[in-house]
Amino acid sequence: MRNASAFWLGLLPAAVVILSIAAASLFFRFYLRETSWQFASFFEKQNLGAIETGDVFALSSRLNALGASMRATCVTARRGGHVFFEQKTGPCARGFLRERVWVETGNQEGIRVEFTLRLPRTVELAGTAFLTLQLLLLGLLFLGVRQLEWVRSEGARRLAALAAQVAHDIRSPVAALEALLPGREERSEDSAMMRGAIDRIRAIAEDLLEKNRAGTSAAPESTDLGIAAAASVAEKRLKHPGTNLSAIVAEGIFVRVERKELSRVLSNLIENAIEAAARGVVEVRVERRAGEALLRVVDDGPGIPRERLARLGERGATFGKAGGSGLGLHHAFEAARRWGGRVVVESEEGRGTEVRLELPLQSPRAACALIDDDPLVRATWSAAARRAGVALSVYPDLAAFDAAAPAAGTRVYLDLNLSDGRSGLEAARVLSERGYREIHIATGESLEPDQRPAFIAGVCGKEPPWGFG
Repeated sequence: MRNASAFWLGLLPAAVVILSIAAASLFFRFYLRETSWQFASFFEKQNLGAIETGDVFALSSRLNALGASMRATCVTARRGGHVFFEQKTGPCARGFLRERVWVETGNQEGIRVEFTLRLPRTVELAGTAFLTLQLLLLGLLFLGVRQLEWVRSEGARRLAALAAQVAHDIRSPVAALEALLPGREERSEDSAMMRGAIDRIRAIAEDLLEKNRAGTSAAPESTDLGIAAAASVAEKRLKHPGTNLSAIVAEGIFVRVERKELSRVLSNLIENAIEAAARGVVEVRVERRAGEALLRVVDDGPGIPRERLARLGERGATFGKAGGSGLGLHHAFEAARRWGGRVVVESEEGRGTEVRLELPLQSPRAACALIDDDPLVRATWSAAARRAGVALSVYPDLAAFDAAAPAAGTRVYLDLNLSDGRSGLEAARVLSERGYREIHIATGESLEPDQRPAFIAGVCGKEPPWGFG
């Protein structure tokens, strides 16, 4: 409704400009027509005798004498159809800013003088300037309306929300870096803390770039919730050494999420609990429950009033946090819904708060295979797979893969350019025809969505998709 109002608000002055242009154009046409026929009438009266007697010499002399003083672009005089005088400084045809008039006698062998006249120079310049300014104003109004529509569009709102989200997410790592600035002696914990903060800032920036690339977005992948929670707890322990932060996490609980998004959600939930606990006790638990993966973050803070609980998760809703924006919890709610789960907040004043992230369990990982001719890449993936508990087989080329004949349910990662000169897409087509359905291209090159055949399940980088452990 607001977009429609903005459109009509911009259309009204545009209509006024268009009407003024039309009115000015009609005025100049009317002025040109009237003054042109007045000139023809005046010329006829001044030279009536020569016209009636057919005195071509007198008329030629008169037309020559007028010369440049006339505002004519073309003058043609005929007697009996034969031209006896002609003068051209421009087009002879009638146009929007040119009027064609004539003076003639009634008989066939008589005189006919034709004039193609334009507006007086001063009027022409003034009219051109007026029309140019009006067109310029119309263009500016059009651009203004388009810009107003863009600002109010869904895309602009999403961009603003994304900017606010990023601004919120980088607050904690930047604060960690600032804590190291006031001349403290460098220690190993400080170095690790700085490295963690820098890595997170880089991950957020890369995620922002990834989401703003046309046609691309972060793909959900199988992620061990316990390992992700343990990594986030380790980062927070370095940042908040005085907090009693404990973790009881079970590994092997897999969920299908965007891994970087999950890291941001966990970081925000744990950070909120630490700030609420005020050097008290914070406990993080990861466990299975009735077919769900359950993450619990519990603090012994002051709790949240019952009337405020219902609004938590809304954009801008926060409690007990100076300068808080509520974006962290809002992002957690939105991400959980996108993953098919939910966030539940339970709190009691004076007894603390529990935030639960409940997500659907993913079936255990299928066996994976990597086909890549680079031995360093194969070694890196093998080491990461061992740490993540992934059953991975690596092969230098398609022939070695064929010799091992992995099961059709194997998830296959293919390099885009294989050593035997075969394209990874070509090899993927062969595997698809053999019944393999989970085929992914692992490449550092750009592969746009319209370049991906239907049998390619996904595209990832050269880093192991389950992390480095």
